[in-house]
This record gives sequence, C-alpha cells and structure tokens, in this order.
Amino acid sequence: MISAFFGRSSVNKILAIPLSRSNYADVAYWNFTSHGDYTVRSGYFKIMDSVWNKSSSPKDKSRISKDIRLFIKRHLWILPGPKSWTIMIWRIITNTLVVGSEFEKIGVDFHRNSLGLDNAIFYYENLLATAMGSSAQKKTSISMEHPYLQNSYLEETKIKSEIINNLIGMPSACLPDRLFVDAAWNSSLSSAFGWFLKRLAVSLHPYSGAGKPPKFGDFEAQRHWMEITVNLPVKDWYRNSTVNDLSYWGLDYPPLTAYQSYVHGIILKFFLPESINLFTSRGHESYLGKLLMRWTVLSSDILVFFPAVFCFMLAYRVARPRKHQSDIVWLSAMILINPSLIVIDHGHFQFNCISLGLTIGAIAAIISSRDLVACALFTLALSHKQMSAYFAPAFFSHLLGRCLRRHNPFLEVSKLGCVVIGTIAIVWWPYIQSKEAFFEVLARLAPFERGIYEDYVANFWCTTSVLIKWKKLFATQSLKLISLAATISACLPSMIQQIKYPCNKGFLYGLLNSSFAFYLFSYQVHEKSILLPLLPASLMALEEPLVFRWLTKFSLFSMFPLVCRDQLVLAYFSLFILFDLAFYAPPRRRSSKKFRTSPRRTFLMILLLLCILVLHIVYLTLRPPERYPFLFEAILMLICFSQFVLLALYTNSRQWMLSKRYASMENDKKVL
Repeated sequence: MISAFFGRSSVNKILAIPLSRSNYADVAYWNFTSHGDYTVRSGYFKIMDSVWNKSSSPKDKSRISKDIRLFIKRHLWILPGPKSWTIMIWRIITNTLVVGSEFEKIGVDFHRNSLGLDNAIFYYENLLATAMGSSAQKKTSISMEHPYLQNSYLEETKIKSEIINNLIGMPSACLPDRLFVDAAWNSSLSSAFGWFLKRLAVSLHPYSGAGKPPKFGDFEAQRHWMEITVNLPVKDWYRNSTVNDLSYWGLDYPPLTAYQSYVHGIILKFFLPESINLFTSRGHESYLGKLLMRWTVLSSDILVFFPAVFCFMLAYRVARPRKHQSDIVWLSAMILINPSLIVIDHGHFQFNCISLGLTIGAIAAIISSRDLVACALFTLALSHKQMSAYFAPAFFSHLLGRCLRRHNPFLEVSKLGCVVIGTIAIVWWPYIQSKEAFFEVLARLAPFERGIYEDYVANFWCTTSVLIKWKKLFATQSLKLISLAATISACLPSMIQQIKYPCNKGFLYGLLNSSFAFYLFSYQVHEKSILLPLLPASLMALEEPLVFRWLTKFSLFSMFPLVCRDQLVLAYFSLFILFDLAFYAPPRRRSSKKFRTSPRRTFLMILLLLCILVLHIVYLTLRPPERYPFLFEAILMLICFSQFVLLALYTNSRQWMLSKRYASMENDKKVL
C-alpha cells in the first residue's frame, strides 16, 4: 500500500523506520472508538460526518443531508459500477447498515478483520464522494467539497479496489458473508458426512422386490435398465423387440435416465459382468451385485444431490445475509436428512436424488439471477424424470414474470427458449432424428393404461375412490381431461401471482403449490410422488418450519404401506426419530417464534399424531376385516390427504400475501 502512494526511494526509507522497540506484535488501531477496535457503527458515523455534515449550520446540515439522500435514492440504481457497491451505499443512506452489536451476536470477531474493514469503509467513502461529485454536475443545487472528489484519486488507489473485491467479491454485498462463510461451509460438510453415513446405514436394509420373483421390484428394474443400455444400441432402448421385452421392466423414463443407467451399467460390467448379461442376469441378487447397485445410488447422491444443496446454500446465504450461521447449517441438514427421500432411494431403491438435485441447482440459479443456467438445469431434470414437470408451472410463471419486467421481454423470452430447445436437442438427439423413435419414447413416458392412480396414494382420486368409483364411471380419455382441468385450476392462482409479482420467496412458494396441485389432482400419481412437494418445503424450512415438519411427517406416513412391503420398518422409525431430533437442534429453536404454535393447535397436532401412532400399531399387529381388506390403507390415506389439502391451502394463501408487500415496494420505487 505504501508503494502505491510514494516513490521507490521514499518507500525504502519508510520501511527502514522501526515501528516499535517492544517485543509485542503490531496491531491495527481504530481511532474512532474508545477501545481501538473497529465497529461498523463507528465507520457509519465517520462516513456521515465526513461526507454529509460539512456545513456549520445545523439547519444547513439537515437540508444538505436530506437533499443528497433524496437524490441518491432516485439515481443510485442507475449509476455505473459493481452492484455490491450500490447495495452498500443504499444500506448506508437508509440506516440499514449492520452494526457491530449485530455482528457480535453471530460470533464475528472484528479485531482480526479491523484493518480490512477500515479500508473497505474508506473506499466506500471515496465512492460516495465520487457519486455525489458526478451528481453535482447534473444538479447544481447540491454543492459540496470533499478531499476525495477527484476521479484521479480512485485511479491511483487500485490497491483499495483489490481489498474491497476480496472483502465483498460475492454476488451480493454483505460484509458478514465473507467473514463466516468458511465456518458455515465446514459445519455443512460435517453435517453432510453424517447424513451420508445414515444413507449408508439405510442401504443395508432390504430393497423393493427382494427375493420375490418373477418380476421382483424397482431394484430389478434399475438393474435391467443397466443391462439393456449396455448390451443394446441406443435406438433399441425404448423399442419392443425379441431382445427387449418392454413388458419386463421396459424403460419408462426420459433419455437422461437411460444415459445414467448406461454409465452405471459400465461400472457393473467392469466389476461383475454376469450381473448385466442379457437374458441370463434377470433377478441377479449376488452380494457383490447388490453392493455395487447400492453404491450407484450413494455415488449419485454425492456427485449430484449434495453439491446441488451446497450451491443452494451459497445462493440462499447471499440472498438472505442476515440469517444466523447456525440457521444456514441447520437448513442444509434439513434438506439432506429428508427421511422420505432416503427411504425411497436408499431403501426401496431409486435415483430420485439426480432429478431433485438438478432441480435444486436450477432453483439456486434462479435465486442468483442466472436464468439461463436455471433453464438448462431444469430441462435436464425434466429429461431425467418426467415427474419434474410438477415444478414446470412455477418455473414458467416466475421466469415469464421476470422477462415481462425487463427492457425487451421478447428478447429475454427468446433467450430462455433457445436454452431450453438446445438442451432438449442435446439430450434427445438420438431420438429426434426419427419421428417413429421420438414417439416411441413419448409413449413410454405416459403410461395412461396404468390408471389414474397407482397403489395407495394420498391424493384426491385415490382418497375419494372409496365413495366414487372413478375408473368405473369414466373412460380413460375422460379421466385424463378431468384431471388435467383440475390440475391446471389448482396451479393457476400460484402462476398468476408469480407472473404479476415475481420474487424469490414467492418462487419457492410457487414450487410448493405447483407440486401440490400435481400430486393431488394429476393423472397417474403414485405414493413416491410426494417427494416433489417435499423438496421446496425443505428449502423453505427456515421460512415455514412448521409446514416443513408437518409435511415431512405426513409424507412419510403416506408411504407406510410401501415401507411395510419392502420390510423397511426399522429404517422408517429410525429416520422419523432422527428427523425430530435434528429439527429441534439447537435447543434454542424451541423458543423461536416461528417454531411455536398456539396451545390449541399444539393439542390438535399431538392428538392427530397419537391417532397416526395407533394406526401404525394396528397396521402392524392386526388384520383388516375380510370384507374390507384395504381398510387401514384407506384410513391412512384419508388422514394424510386431509393434511396435504390444508397445507396446500395455507401455502397458497401465504404466497398471495406476498403480493401486497411486492406491490407496496413497487409503489415506493415509483415515488422515488
């Protein structure tokens, strides 16, 4: 820094001067506090004194400060320069700059960072002065002298630019971010390792269709897809033939799932070729084969889902800089613990972690305002599992709402459309070259012949089928139209809200409401589809902790019949208990306002949970009447469905409540 202001000969002389004769290490001292340590409060007042309060008359001081504040509020957002500087200046002039006492609450030690923060505030002082210097040329009524108004001064102090970029070089300006992001990252990594071990423990339990010929279960389906993709050319993967009998676990997911099966199949072929031999490997259940299959899911979690969660945490941390460090770590734990996802992927055996991980990455990109990246990632999620379409209305409406507020909406929409089309073309390339091949794949992705619902799912069609026999009253074509109309009607309010008032928080609510609409009313839903509404609920765990907790519990309850068939009861109850323990850690959360409920509501919740517990015991110990063999499943689905409907109504209302706040902000901007 000395060399930036003095010549070479002067620098050598200055550096030769002994700083101290004592043996103590040098420390940075801030002259504007009694204890010598820097505080943001003192830096704030230093800026106010040096920039805005040069007038000797108190009346003039008030007038000048008011004029400058009003002018900067009107023109600040169009000034050139990094966005991080603009946000910091806005916080200073609106008295919302975080002060030292708030930093102490989150454990930030200012003494260690005082020199860097000193330079940061010093540089902001220069920036403010320069901004007001340029404003004086446009508005002569504002006249002020300041030693840092010369533009050449900023050009000569590049060292300060480097310091400020190191301090706040993140996508948004917030000094605390850089100070404790490393600690939050380390804590999140430790949490992730713990939940990876729990996934590993669940994978030791039985899986879907274990030892149950002739078709076994989802485990055999995933192994068979690896067998098909490794041994047959790409054009035959979705085609019924003598070497690919589609009635025996034919591929019914988009091409990205097929590519994933191919990669995993190559790994199995390297270590255990007999596990994926065409025809002869059906029902293969050797110890090494099962071990390799389990590791394909675990590796998918590590390579896709976990990194996506960390990307979301970084984006979330920048978007909400005032969140406590422990809150961020807790949120990452809540996303990773997801007991329903662990039971399905690592117990039952599926690869939902890949499509959900890609969706989380797309959500993180939306929060970070990287719309093109979000489109590419979400298109990949759709190309992995068609169930990702549950989120499509939310992505569409939010991005459309953003585009409509930009200078050239048509150009913005065109760019997004080009990214989507380009991504689809890359993933689907082997099949878009032939019309016949393309429609063969589409036919496999829409198995309407399976009926409007599958097994016992807590949605509208399955729950009401106790009284209304939908499959008997209506033909398949009529049911498709009815379910489509119901799904669109349920999605529409959420979509309208995001088109009119797009915001990140509303987008998360939109994801939850859109996926609820599909789960409750769409065609061909099965019990595992509850993982989709559960994803945005987990991302909003800090905003809506009770909604997240309640949905997590009842999503797990709704899958209890499936868990019993797969003999995963021990893993089911273990994850249920671990989730409750993690949810209320640290203990201070019990006293948090968002985690508290009224005594009446608490009583009703406890009563309902006791009923569910009794139903679990009855399901495991008693047999239903012969006349009503599925009585227990029907009762369980009815209870879960009622809770899902209540949660959907609540979250839709919460999303629309954001509209008032957004409209108020828009009015404030127009006034300024």
